[in-house]
Amino acid sequence: MKPLMKLLLLVHFIQMYNNIRERHYLRRRAIVEPRLSAWQHLLSYADEGSFLDVTGFNFASFRSLVTIVFDDELGDELQGRRKRGRPRSLDYSGRVGLVVFFLGSTLMTKHLCLIFGIVPSVANEEIHEMLERLVLKLKRNHHARVKFPDVNECRHLAELVRRREPLVPDVIGFTDGLKCTVQCGSDAAQQDLDYCGYGQDTFCNNIFLFGSDGKIKYGSVNNPGSWHDSPCSTTLRAKCIEKIKGTFKVCVDQGFKRGGDMWDIFVGPMSASQWSKINPILKPYIRREMEIYISLRQASEWGMRALQGTFARLKTRLTSNRELRKTIITSIVLLHNYRTEFVGLNQIATVFNRHYEGSINLDGYDRIGRYFDRFNN
Repeated sequence: MKPLMKLLLLVHFIQMYNNIRERHYLRRRAIVEPRLSAWQHLLSYADEGSFLDVTGFNFASFRSLVTIVFDDELGDELQGRRKRGRPRSLDYSGRVGLVVFFLGSTLMTKHLCLIFGIVPSVANEEIHEMLERLVLKLKRNHHARVKFPDVNECRHLAELVRRREPLVPDVIGFTDGLKCTVQCGSDAAQQDLDYCGYGQDTFCNNIFLFGSDGKIKYGSVNNPGSWHDSPCSTTLRAKCIEKIKGTFKVCVDQGFKRGGDMWDIFVGPMSASQWSKINPILKPYIRREMEIYISLRQASEWGMRALQGTFARLKTRLTSNRELRKTIITSIVLLHNYRTEFVGLNQIATVFNRHYEGSINLDGYDRIGRYFDRFNN
């Protein structure tokens, strides 16, 4: 080989070496064994309050969740049939605990590895598999599934609201939108679709209908961030027209269309411009109803707080992978319904249930209504 060619090859290899970044990995020897992990200690020795504070579930609801998610495999074990091959690093409780920690925190994978005693490759594989399993199993569960209420359930939900606000006998739920920040992917067209000029960032938009029992009755998840709440609720509007038109109502904010087909189905506070156009003679009669709708609008904020407070993953920048992102949000929605049923700690359910008079309440205190003082003018 000619000297010039050797020199060129040498320069080329030097450039390649300089372009290689030094990468660091969390290795097996730096992590404790799963049986000695912080998770195993928490599961074995924690009291009820500590476990609830960390996971968002009490022991009974967590064990029940494990049974629901692994009902098929647990049935095989009871009959003496075990899977062949190398055993997993985590048992059933550990796998459910891992995905609960993932959804309920903002921790990175490497931090979850230190808690559960597994390496990052195993953690990522388990999280992805468990997210899909959660969605598959909880969609079939009567207490966790998302289902638009039928007539009998609508009557029950409306009665819960009527006990709190006797002048409003037909409101069954509360709707609002939730924007979650997302990562920028390699698809420029999708990134443009997710970019919201108002928020100056990339988002995905989600619409939720919270019933007066605290559960989510309808969800439209993973919509492009450039879409407004109104176009994201197209399916919801169709369901409301089909199932509750002329009988029940849904309380919304000003971001949702309330005219045309949705007149007297979507109800809520008026904007300042709409209020100024009303005949002064009619204002005293309308004011009281608007004040009630403004007060009821708090419930959707409580629902969003229940979602983001318990499942802090929604506060992080979600993945650019649309399918995985949809699975993450859907699993959170289903776990929210499951948790509302078996754990409680849901402010909507607390306020609108029949035992509300026994809870702490400050008469006349309205966290949202004070921002709408135009009705007092």
